[in-house]
Amino acid sequence: MLPKFCNDTIKILRPSLIDERGKLVPDYENTLEIEVTGCFVDTTTSSVDNQGRMQTQVNTTLYAPVDTVFNVFDKVKFGEDTYTLNSDSIKKHGATNRLDHTQVNLIIQEG
Repeated sequence: MLPKFCNDTIKILRPSLIDERGKLVPDYENTLEIEVTGCFVDTTTSSVDNQGRMQTQVNTTLYAPVDTVFNVFDKVKFGEDTYTLNSDSIKKHGATNRLDHTQVNLIIQEG
């Protein structure tokens, strides 16, 4: 359970999987939207010079309720932005079980 200030709502966009030449690939045209409340979204932005081309990266750490499940092809929508998972989700447990949560790093790359 996260503290009361964790009042952000996100949507997990879970794509269906289709068989493409014997390999399962995500179909983002057909996604299941899973609404998750009680989250905290902590965003930072950085600019990166990638071989002479400027890129903006929006790096975000998402703290979600401990029972939240993320799959490898999931995307996360928060407000108007859609993020890609940049790490596996991690279950974290506090000493008193009051701060148990799932943590995942998200990213948007522009440019």
